[in-house]
Amino acid sequence: MPFPDLSLDSEEFWRHCNEGRLMFQTCRCCGVVRHPPTPFCGGCQSEHYEWVEAPKTGRIFSYTVVYKESHKSVVGSLPYNIALVEFADFKDLRLVSNIINVEPSGLHIGMEVILVWEAGPGGQQVPRFMAKRA
Repeated sequence: MPFPDLSLDSEEFWRHCNEGRLMFQTCRCCGVVRHPPTPFCGGCQSEHYEWVEAPKTGRIFSYTVVYKESHKSVVGSLPYNIALVEFADFKDLRLVSNIINVEPSGLHIGMEVILVWEAGPGGQQVPRFMAKRA
């Protein structure tokens, strides 16, 4: 699968991932939690933030299933899902990821998921999710 290019804004996010920690920027002035990382808060424009660790569990806010390749690198992965995962402690923040242990027909909005790590290009750890089994 293609992997995003690292930037000055995202470098620290990916470093935390390599440490096995899913971290998001939180504005020190207004408390807005944001992703992707940016140098300024979208709520109050402050440049003061700290990194806060996300819970290990979340829920599917929305998802789609991809059946046709958009790039030759994903041909062997079809079909795959793209999910928006939300976290109870982080209002209005959603992370784009994948649910790796469920067939497309088994996905549903509100499904509980658990954070897992998958090695990407060059060993970079990528946050993925598995369905929480009862």
